[in-house]
Amino acid sequence: MRKTSDRGCGSRAGFTLIELLVVIGIIGILASLLIPALNVAFRKAEMNQARQLMKDLQGAFTEYYKEYDRFSVYSKSDKSYAAGNAEVVKPLLNVDTDAGKGKNQGVNYKGMVFLELESKVREAFDKDKVLNDPWGTPYEIGLDLNRDDKVEKGTLAHNQTKDLKFKVVVQSAGPDKTWETKDDIMTW
Repeated sequence: MRKTSDRGCGSRAGFTLIELLVVIGIIGILASLLIPALNVAFRKAEMNQARQLMKDLQGAFTEYYKEYDRFSVYSKSDKSYAAGNAEVVKPLLNVDTDAGKGKNQGVNYKGMVFLELESKVREAFDKDKVLNDPWGTPYEIGLDLNRDDKVEKGTLAHNQTKDLKFKVVVQSAGPDKTWETKDDIMTW
């Protein structure tokens, strides 16, 4: 005579190893589909962050120009200007300027702040002494110094094949950190 088991027919206490492996496999497949989508979303967010800061820079230069009737740089050039961006960005932040020296004695002699940076971006600027895009490449800035409402061809080191009919232009090398590729971000 056979002994009957205490368990009823068809009832189980847990999952089999095969069932558990199938569930883990399904979760792995779903995760592998989700990760590239998240990477694309993060990249777009960084690009939007760069675009927004570039627009803020243009606005800050415009406000500075309205306040002082010139741009935030002393230059012997009577044309357009492009250089390491710290020289022209510092006065917008009221950093290391000549505040209090008197009219036409300093770059930002009124000590006004024209540009506010997020704390993370500001810390990086204070550390590196240059304003970088989210990927660590310095923004390139072109300014119209001769008041002809254009940044002349050749002012910027990259992407400029003609005169640009703006007083201020800003560009970033984009996520690939390489100039003159399709992911470059420009304000024109």
